[in-house]
Amino acid sequence: MGMIVLCLIAIMYTLYGNHISGVFYYSGSSFTELVDKLVYTTDGIFSIPLAAAATFIFLFVLFGKFLERSGAGELFIELAFALAGRSKGGPAKMAVLSSAFMGSISGSATANVVSTGAYTIPLMKKAGY
Repeated sequence: MGMIVLCLIAIMYTLYGNHISGVFYYSGSSFTELVDKLVYTTDGIFSIPLAAAATFIFLFVLFGKFLERSGAGELFIELAFALAGRSKGGPAKMAVLSSAFMGSISGSATANVVSTGAYTIPLMKKAGY
């Protein structure tokens, strides 16, 4: 609750600071300038998530697709199937192992789902998990 009040005070000061005299005078901003600064600039609300998505997540997904296209993703799936495919709960163990193999290289859950999930998720649904 305290953060909400603090944010509202800051927004009100930004919009109506030109009505205050003395030391706390601020030339003020219009509502459109405030929204522009809070939403569309690199200092706004979405700056850190957008920067992370544009740099890191994109590169991890690109690396995962590269591994899938090069055949490394299929190699991990086949290796996991050879290790655990015939045991009880084989498809579930195979999905976990292939995700572990891919995750140990890429380090990204998003890239892992993009690369191995296309094969393991339908297999898990087919097996009844």
